[in-house]
Amino acid sequence: MLNFDSILASELPQARYLVLELAGLLDRVQEAAQREGRTLSSDPRLDALAQALTVLQTQFDEPDRAERILRLQSVDDTSTAL
Repeated sequence: MLNFDSILASELPQARYLVLELAGLLDRVQEAAQREGRTLSSDPRLDALAQALTVLQTQFDEPDRAERILRLQSVDDTSTAL
């Protein structure tokens, strides 16, 4: 079993990449929405993503984040779930 420092050393670069990739996705979606006269808040898929990000941000010290996000998404209509 890996210890705290080993997990951070091995997993943090991937997490940073994923956060940057998500930021890039949101930038691309926002640019497209602006070209089409739409807003990001008008799409329920992005609302679902925002809810998931809220779990990560505001509940950082609580366990089972992945499970909570999966449960949150399973409540939504399957067409809008992540």
